[in-house]
Amino acid sequence: PFPITALSMTYLSSSPLRNSSATIPPPVTHVASYTQVDENDPAQVVILHAPSISNWMGSIHPNGSLYEYPVDLEAAVKDHCDFRNALEANGCTVYTVKEILLKDVEDDVVARVQLEDLAFSLTEYRLDVPHGMSVEQLHLTQHDEYLLSDDYKRKCIEKMNASQLVDVILTHPTIHLQKADKDTELIAVSYSFQPLTNLVFTRDQQITTCKGIVMASLSSRIRAPEVSVMKFCLQKLGLPVIGEVPRPGLLEGGDYFAAGQNLCFIGIGLRSNMAGVHYLMENDLLGTSRVAVVKDFFDQNQQRMHLDTFMNIMGPKCMIVLETLLGQDSPIRRLVDEYTRGGDGQYHLSRHDVEFGEYVRDQGYHIVPVPEANQMQYGCNGLNLGNGKVLSVHLDTAKLLARTPQFEGKISVVNFRNMMDMYGSLRCCSQVVSRAHMVTEEEQTVESEQPELIEPSTVSCPCPPLPSPPHTCLPTQAAGKVLMVCPNNYEENEQTKPDNPLMSGASKLREALSRKVGVRHMREILTREFAELHRSLVACGIDVHLFSHDAYEGACEAVFVNDWVSTHPPIETRSHEATMVLYPMWSSNRRTERRPDIVRRLAKTYTKCIDLSPAEEADGGPHALEFGSIVLDRLRGVAYVALSKRCTLDVAEKWAAELGYTLRVLTPTPCIHHLDLALAIGTKWAVMCPDALSESDELLDTMQKELESVGRTVLRISKGQMLKFCSQIVELRPSTCNAQGEQTTSSVLVMSDTAFNGFHPDQIDLLHRSVDTIIHVPFSNLETLG
Repeated sequence: PFPITALSMTYLSSSPLRNSSATIPPPVTHVASYTQVDENDPAQVVILHAPSISNWMGSIHPNGSLYEYPVDLEAAVKDHCDFRNALEANGCTVYTVKEILLKDVEDDVVARVQLEDLAFSLTEYRLDVPHGMSVEQLHLTQHDEYLLSDDYKRKCIEKMNASQLVDVILTHPTIHLQKADKDTELIAVSYSFQPLTNLVFTRDQQITTCKGIVMASLSSRIRAPEVSVMKFCLQKLGLPVIGEVPRPGLLEGGDYFAAGQNLCFIGIGLRSNMAGVHYLMENDLLGTSRVAVVKDFFDQNQQRMHLDTFMNIMGPKCMIVLETLLGQDSPIRRLVDEYTRGGDGQYHLSRHDVEFGEYVRDQGYHIVPVPEANQMQYGCNGLNLGNGKVLSVHLDTAKLLARTPQFEGKISVVNFRNMMDMYGSLRCCSQVVSRAHMVTEEEQTVESEQPELIEPSTVSCPCPPLPSPPHTCLPTQAAGKVLMVCPNNYEENEQTKPDNPLMSGASKLREALSRKVGVRHMREILTREFAELHRSLVACGIDVHLFSHDAYEGACEAVFVNDWVSTHPPIETRSHEATMVLYPMWSSNRRTERRPDIVRRLAKTYTKCIDLSPAEEADGGPHALEFGSIVLDRLRGVAYVALSKRCTLDVAEKWAAELGYTLRVLTPTPCIHHLDLALAIGTKWAVMCPDALSESDELLDTMQKELESVGRTVLRISKGQMLKFCSQIVELRPSTCNAQGEQTTSSVLVMSDTAFNGFHPDQIDLLHRSVDTIIHVPFSNLETLG
């Protein structure tokens, strides 16, 4: 419980620098609409929230309140007042949350009742029953029950003055009561609160788009009530709210930038997610012709939690960006997926996984690189007021921008040091709900053009009966495109661990990492390792389709995407159609890995879907076929499968019949759970571990000869080498352009450092002769986990 004295309540409820009872600024009659088309348009109306009693509560334990440092609240109040003065000096009309809540309550019964109702909804009376007793044993009287009732709570709320009601709203109190044996009937044994400690960051609870104001969905549970309070304020002002992002969607305003009628930027990662972005696009809440989704999959660091912590639009085609984030080689790089609205009115993916700096430059922006030291002092989190007016908190960053020829305007530096202790700066602490849009020449040009009709693809599952022409063998084993899911929320899978021999070290690894750095930092280690693999693939020309892994999906092993889906070009399938296959999974908690958003993405290319997942519900227990149990010889049209509870024969036979493959059934030893741990096949090479297969020497010799019949070199490895992941290697075929601009292809063999070091030198030499390039990456943590 928080001990709140009457003195502290009075002091913190009123700013010593501005009379809290002052009337709210009059309505802005010249505002055409409450929208925001471009960060460079003149800001007209801004909503702030001055530090209050809730921030005093937050200052008691800053870290637990999502603050960066301890807070001097009186100094923070002064900083915030100076910020408001700067906004008003630059022609903005400023409203604060408290002013809006108090507006008209003294002379309008409707306003008073609305404020009472909000305070009532945020107040709770809770009866604490002593341990070992029931409510009945307390023998509550009728009057006791009244004192716990909504009627009594309503009577108390109605007696409060307006400032009391505001304090109730900002602190969200719960009164814990027990039956008293003397004095009053009940006694308050403790008070608990859910103070709105971060309401000062009015950027986050909503976004203002070309279409209007959309309420957000905040990721932290202690911030969730902020949305309803801000929605109340916006509606009280008569500002239309056109939508609200529901769970599991996440969206915070710091991840949104308006960049004209043709483009907006939305960041996803630590605080916002793709489910939130999909909701905005599917419900036409953005109003732009394109949406640039900036993906933070490799970093997810609190210092760069939002888009506006590392970038900002500072003028027409002028953007400041944290320099260490730029470039494909940056370990904290951001990637952009661009969605374009087609003639059907829907958004469709038009570009994917473009490095952020490259994408921004493609839009014509000049990038001003900001040193990390400046960014850590909130150099990127200034506020663009439009018409060339910028407010900044960091002098060195302001000078950097001022020396940039592409910037034209005025930069004012505001002292905000004490407010920044709460983990935010000027842009975080302001919501611009109206800007006067000035149509640019680019927008006029685009408006005159007719959008290209992009027809959405559909997935038809299950598939209709297939025709029966024979399987056509492919000229190569290698793919030029790969699907990857980042391990942002990896967890150890208790269902799969017992019979997965390669996870034997996983528990010890997780325990060691968790004890040393904590679970969150353990995931960061895994993500950085994954990021290096991604970087290496992109660097050699592989087209990577990258997805994140959000906690709400409940897919603890989503990073191992190979098991639930496979894709096949028309030449490979019996039906001669581009096909994806969805596989039945043995482990029930891995079935959520079959994500609709990934299936939709793949369906743009692979328009036919063979959905085998209903086998999970078959009589006699789940029938499974995880793709890791299949190893394809695409050159010969042969599929090797290892039968186990992860691969049942009936499903494997159905799969082979659907695709037109010839099935070769193998029996694994207990040392493997998937065949791809013991067998890997490339275009001109193959690796097999006889010790992992319960087959006769004669059958293994025959199998080797079959693999060699199409010109392959076959390497036999030991069980020890298999345990070093020497058969967990893959051949890819990147597509690049030569000096003449002609498209060329090559073969790249990808493996981990552990696997590379596990091969004998002569084996590496043989592999080098079979491919153009071998790349190996550090992957020891992830490969040990499964």
